[in-house]
Amino acid sequence: MQYFRHNAFSAFEVLCVIIIVGILASVGIKYMGHLQHRQCVMGLKAKLALTQNALSKYYTQAFMYASSIQPQEAREILQTLTRDFTPTCHFSLESHKLKATIGSQILYFSIQPSDLSLNPIISCNLSLPLCKELSDRILEK
Repeated sequence: MQYFRHNAFSAFEVLCVIIIVGILASVGIKYMGHLQHRQCVMGLKAKLALTQNALSKYYTQAFMYASSIQPQEAREILQTLTRDFTPTCHFSLESHKLKATIGSQILYFSIQPSDLSLNPIISCNLSLPLCKELSDRILEK
């Protein structure tokens, strides 16, 4: 009785490997998309917090030194939000609103007061899931 040696994989074995690699790749691609989304959200949250702190510092110093508020300086601080991001992950300033773009999603923040005469409150509609994600708030049902 002679045994034959096979030096190659059978078609069935190759097909099984291709299917397993395909399943793993599809899960990996979805996971990578989720990681990019989370990374973008974390970056935008950090940038927004730093900008709000810079605005608070500016208005507090103006109050303490009894100097007049210069809305242009406050607008320049707000402009720092629009730097250092990719086309799919960024802030843009549109008149009296702040627009956050995360992938294909867009979220608008209101800036009150719009003339920047007082320390502005930057807020979004908390009923929107993206707003909750950016502000770390969860509404109870």
